[in-house]
Amino acid sequence: MYIVKKTSHANQKALGGEPSIKHSAIGTRIFILAALLGAATFILSPRSHAGAAAQCSNENPILIGDVSSLSGSLQFPESAQAAKLVFGALNLRCGIKGRRIDYQVLDDAGEPEKARALTAQLIDRGAVALVGGTSVVSCGVNAELYKNKPIASIPGTGTGPRCFDSTNIAPPNSGLFSITTLALKFAEQYLRPKKLCLVGNAHPSIPGNFQVPVESFHRMSGKSATIVNQELRPDTDPAPVLMQLQQAGCDVAFVGTLGQFAARTSLALAKSEDRRLKLIFAPEAYTSEFVARLDPVLSGRIYVVTDTDFFDSKKPGMRRARNRLESGGVELSPFAVSGELAAQILIDALERVKGPISRESVLAELMSAGSYNTQGLTASPYKFAWPENERFAPGVHVVVFKNRSWGHATDKWIILKQL
Repeated sequence: MYIVKKTSHANQKALGGEPSIKHSAIGTRIFILAALLGAATFILSPRSHAGAAAQCSNENPILIGDVSSLSGSLQFPESAQAAKLVFGALNLRCGIKGRRIDYQVLDDAGEPEKARALTAQLIDRGAVALVGGTSVVSCGVNAELYKNKPIASIPGTGTGPRCFDSTNIAPPNSGLFSITTLALKFAEQYLRPKKLCLVGNAHPSIPGNFQVPVESFHRMSGKSATIVNQELRPDTDPAPVLMQLQQAGCDVAFVGTLGQFAARTSLALAKSEDRRLKLIFAPEAYTSEFVARLDPVLSGRIYVVTDTDFFDSKKPGMRRARNRLESGGVELSPFAVSGELAAQILIDALERVKGPISRESVLAELMSAGSYNTQGLTASPYKFAWPENERFAPGVHVVVFKNRSWGHATDKWIILKQL
C-alpha cells in the first residue's frame, strides 16, 4: 500500500522556504498518481479476502474429512455445512501455518458398510482428523477403526451411544441418551406430570433404544417414565401415536424423533381434542422455521431440549457461531451450531500442534489439551478425554412455544453429572 505523507505550509517554512506554485502543481500530480496506485494496490492487496485466497498456496493441504448421512431415511446435512463454513473462512487466511484445509464430507446414506468404506478411504488418503459430520451409523461401525489407526473423531453431532463411549470419538453435543434423560429430568422438576411417558424412533445403532436413558432417569430421581412406543419411523402417522399416549394416561411425553416427525406430531396434536398433553421434542425442532408453523392453540404445550440456546444468547461463542451461520446462509439449528463448534475445536488444536501435523499429533494434542472453553456454547467446557467420565457433563436448555415464538422454559441449564 502506497502512503503519501503531505507536508503542511508551516512545516515547509520550518524547513527553510515557502512552497512555489510550480512545486505545488508537481506535488499535486504526484499525490494523485500515488493515490491511484495506492487504490489499485489496495484492490489487489492480499489483505482482502479475495486476494488472500489467491495468494495462499494450494500445495500440501491438510486433509480433514468426515462421513455424514446426507441421503437416506435419516439425513443430517447441517453440521457438515457449518463446519465447511468455518474451514472456508480459515482458508481465506491461508489455513494453518500457510497450509490450506482440504475439507471433504462423504455421504454414507445411513448405510453401515458404506460408512465403513468411506471412512477408511479418507484415512488412507491422509486425513489427520474426522470432524464435523453427522452420521446415523458411523460411530458404531468405525469406533474400532478410529482406535486402531489411531485418529481423532469429533462428529458435528454424535448420534448413537458409540459416539460417547469410545476412546477416539468426542462430539460436542450431549447425545440422544443424555438428552432423553435430561428431558425427563426437566419434565419431572418443572412440569410435575401425573404420568410421564416417552415415544421415539427405532434407531439402528441403539440397542434397546430408550430403555437405557429411562433407567438412568429412574436411578437419578427415583421416578419412572413409561415407554409407550419406541419403534417409530420417519413416515409413521402421528395421530395413532398420540392416541396411544392418551390411552396410556400420559400428560407429558418426550418425543425422541427428528424434526419432520415432530412437526407432523404438533400438527396432529393441534387438531385433536386433547388440550392437556404436553410434548417435549429433541433438539432438531429448535429452529425459527419450526416454531413459525406451530398452531397458537399449542402455546405452553410444546417444549424443546437443546444443547445450545442461541436465539437470544449473548455469549461470545454463540455470537461467533450465529454470525458465521447467518452470513453463510446455513439455518441456525443445534446441529449446525454443534458442527461449527466441532470445526473450531479442531482448528484451535491444529494451531497448537508443534512439529508436523499428522493424525497422531492431532490426536495427542486433543487428548492432552484439558478443558476447552466453549465461551458459553455448552453447559460446561468441552473435553476430548478418556475415560468417558472425565469428559464434560452433558447439559441442555429447554425452550417453550409461547406467544408464537420460543421462550425460556427455565433460565438454568439442566445438567447430567453422572450417566
